[in-house]
Amino acid sequence: MAAFDELRQGVKDIESLLDPTAGEVRIGCGGPVAAGLVAASIRKLGGRYPKISYHIVDGDLTALLQELSDRNTELIIGRVQESIAPDDMQIETLFGDRLVVVAGRRNRWFRRRTIKLDELVNEPWIFPYGTAVAPLVAEAFRAAGVDAPRATVSSRMARLNDNLLASGRFLTMFPESVIRLADGHMPFKILPVALPSPHTPVVVVTLKNRTPSAVAQLFISSLREVARSLMKDH
Repeated sequence: MAAFDELRQGVKDIESLLDPTAGEVRIGCGGPVAAGLVAASIRKLGGRYPKISYHIVDGDLTALLQELSDRNTELIIGRVQESIAPDDMQIETLFGDRLVVVAGRRNRWFRRRTIKLDELVNEPWIFPYGTAVAPLVAEAFRAAGVDAPRATVSSRMARLNDNLLASGRFLTMFPESVIRLADGHMPFKILPVALPSPHTPVVVVTLKNRTPSAVAQLFISSLREVARSLMKDH
């Protein structure tokens, strides 16, 4: 595996010398991060460097760390704590994100100016089980002193969840960056709910003993630019 990776990396190095703005970057990330930060970074970078291609690997944290360790990806992005990352990995914090309550534009709560979380307990909820967001949802309700509602739909299938949410009947929680970075493309809105949700770090992880390719470095720079724009707005 290591020998094959060295050969593949050598080919990439030669390609980078010929054109450092062309090639493929392999990225590991979960769905919410992909929908927000990664999508925004690709849009920003794609206008400048159209010859870069992006291979996105989805999965849970354990699987993504293994993909990086096996050198199947050059970087992973998500909510990774330093205490659970292997010693051979480098972690850089990009920004702090928090959860917000989200509804479709047809939802009856859409035009309310103030909403208390306990008013929403009996609404139909979509909860993303099996993702990094799931435990944060339960924690947000506990922090507000409210029992977490029963999930009407438990799913990590983003397209299903989005279609149900857009119908106007359901509520869910998203990382705030997903909505803020969508540039109005999503038919959803952050509801004005006071939610004591702490900011959790979103990080980029690379291998300490492997220099990212030229296109991967360009992508990481784009991630930093998008992260700075988010922090500037706060």
